[in-house]
This record gives sequence, structure tokens and C-alpha cells, in this order.
Amino acid sequence: MDSPFINVPIPGPYIRLDIVSLTLVYLCAVFIDYYLYCRTTIPYQKYKKWHRLFHLMLPIVFAPNIHALSTSFTSFPWFIASVGAYSSELYKQKHRKDPDALPQSFKDWMKSIVVEGVMEDTSRQPNNGVTNVTTKKVRLEGLKRSAIDITMIILANRFLNPLLLEDPRIVLTMPWYSFRCIYHVILIGFKGYVLMTSNDLALAVSQIITGARTFSVFNFPFLSTSLRDFWGNRWNMIVRNMFHKQIFSKRALTTEKGTSTSWERDLKGLRIFCISGLMHEAIMMIVHRQIHLEQWAFFMVQGIAIYFQLKVIPKALRERVPHFLSNILTIMFLGCTGKLFLASFIRAKEYRQILGKHSYI
Repeated sequence: MDSPFINVPIPGPYIRLDIVSLTLVYLCAVFIDYYLYCRTTIPYQKYKKWHRLFHLMLPIVFAPNIHALSTSFTSFPWFIASVGAYSSELYKQKHRKDPDALPQSFKDWMKSIVVEGVMEDTSRQPNNGVTNVTTKKVRLEGLKRSAIDITMIILANRFLNPLLLEDPRIVLTMPWYSFRCIYHVILIGFKGYVLMTSNDLALAVSQIITGARTFSVFNFPFLSTSLRDFWGNRWNMIVRNMFHKQIFSKRALTTEKGTSTSWERDLKGLRIFCISGLMHEAIMMIVHRQIHLEQWAFFMVQGIAIYFQLKVIPKALRERVPHFLSNILTIMFLGCTGKLFLASFIRAKEYRQILGKHSYI
């Protein structure tokens, strides 16, 4: 698997810009989103497909002159667009029966994106009557998170990096289910997790400064006792929160006929993995300018495996398995399938440099 099974090239980028210029381009896109969401009466469903195509085409046409920033300039604007659409709909629903309600201002819209996107409990914000004691407690929690994140990064640099391969691409040549392959996939995956704790560190620091409780991006995923536990309770809680609100919320689950059935909920669960896979695939497509479908395949495998776990394996049998054994089996499954996910990152030079033994982070 040194080369992908599927390799379909895509055009672009047509315009490479410095960071400042590209940031201005995306700021213009943010203002366009705001105008569509908050200043027009056009229902979002009417232009949703064209709007998604617009945001897909932006990183295909424009790219940063520093290739390593391609992922950030793709994923972050998509996150703002997605949460922005959701938060604007909440505002419209809240004021639907008020004929004198003013359109949501740009400042309030941006605040709502922060609240809906990264805030864990809006009722505990400092401006909502929270006592100084509670605010102090929230800041201390942020300080604790920061200490854990920094400690984990330091320990990984000291003890994990020496165990990594000098060239992570070697793992792509190993047999899929060999112990050596699974071992190194788990190590590289853990390294990626440690690197991503920088996002949690940033949110923890903002929690210390503002006293507003933010989501913990991770909840010790290496302690997962099932795939459902891993994806639903421990891995990337920011994205999990976004999907839960937009797909699994009480309002989203209610149809004209009433609350959705168990079968419909299962389909929504698979839909989340399909959407997440397509989003990751699109990001790596823009990084490599090629379509590989490895990211999409990885997430679909996870979704199908969870469905199998819940529907085929009896609940009584699942509950009888000791937690430590469930944890080992979960990590082993991720090690067996994680090569699909990591392959696209390992092939990119920028990521390969921080996933190998001589990583400077």
C-alpha cells in the first residue's frame, strides 16, 4: 500500500497566496455566509448544495504558499460555515413569531458560532450571572487541562518519539495485519493525538482567560472500551458536538410523524460517519490534489463496525467482557484499520516530518 488503490487527480490550485491575502479571501467568504444566513429570507435548504459547492471550490482554486497550512485553511472555514448555518437557524426560530425582531448582527452571529461550536455549557458563562466562585472553578479546570496537555506533549517528545519510525512511509509497505504494522500504526496514531492536543490547549487557555467553560477536545481516547465509546465520548468532542446538535438533537430527530424510529437513528449514525469521511477525504484531496477515498473508507468501516457491535453482538455478552479486555480489543481494531486513515497523512511531507522519530514537536 505504498501507493493508494485509487488515485484520481484533481486540478488546482490556480492561485497561491500569502497568509494575509488568503485570510482576506476567507474573511470575504465569512461575510458572504453571514449575508446569506442572516440578512436574506431565503431558506438555507434552498441554496445549501450551491453553498457547499462554493466552500469546496474555494480551497481548490486558492491555496496558501505554505503547503502545510492547506489543512487549516480548508477545515476552519468549513467549521465556521457549518456552525454558522446552524446558529443562524436557531436565531430565526427563536424570533420567528416576533415581527419586530431585527436581523442577527454580525457580532452576535460570530458570538453564537463560538457558543455553539466550542462552549460546553452556555449557562455558565460569566456574563450570565455566574458567581465569582464558579468562574474561578472554571478557570482552575482550564489550568488543569493546560497542565495535562503540556505534560502529555513533553512526555510524548521524551518517550514516544524514540519509538517511532525514522520514515513513517515504511508502515505503508508492511502487511496490514502483521503485529509490527499494527504496533506502528498505534504509535503513529497516538503521536497524531498528542499533536492535536494543541487544539485543546488553546481552548483551555481561553477558558483560563475568559472563565467560560469550553469543550475538552479529547477525553483520554486511549481508555476507550468500545468503538462507540471512542467516537461518541472521547475523540474530537468539538466535531462530535456539532454532529450531535445538527443531526441527533431532539429537534433534528423530530419529524412530521413524530420522533424518529430506531432504524432512522441508526441511519443517522451511519450518515455521520459518511459525512465525516467525505469531509476528511475532501481535506486530503486538497492537500494531495488527488482523490484516494482512503479517509472515506476508514470512517465507513468504523460506522459499520459500530452498527455490527450494537445490533449483532448481544448486550449481555458485551457487558460481560472485562473493561481492560474491551480496551485492548478497541485499540487493536483501530490499529488494524488505522492504516487507511494515516496513509494520506504519511504521504504528505509536512505531516511525515512530525509523525516520525525525528519530529521536532
